Amino acid sequence: MATDKSIECYEYDQASGGQSCSAQYPDADATFTYSNLDDILDKFLFHHNSTLAETSPLTGAPLLTRVAGTEGHVNLINTSERTVYVVVNSAGGGEMFNEMITSR
Repeated sequence: MATDKSIECYEYDQASGGQSCSAQYPDADATFTYSNLDDILDKFLFHHNSTLAETSPLTGAPLLTRVAGTEGHVNLINTSERTVYVVVNSAGGGEMFNEMITSR
């Protein structure tokens, strides 16, 4: 588990050369790999929900989910290997924010 001042790096399991953690962050305390978008999203959610214990101000449940329409949460929904929707829902489940992020 990382301390507040440690550096963690997440790299694609097929990263090479200048794209690797060792090339980008030679002083990183830990390097973790992921194999697909689902994997990195799961790691991201675990870090924020479990390690940092971030919770929804409306429900007190974990802040981040992968389920659309969850009241008072930030929802990360991937629709392909390159696309994630970030949807923030208010009390009652209405959308406050909806943005698509696509990787290169």
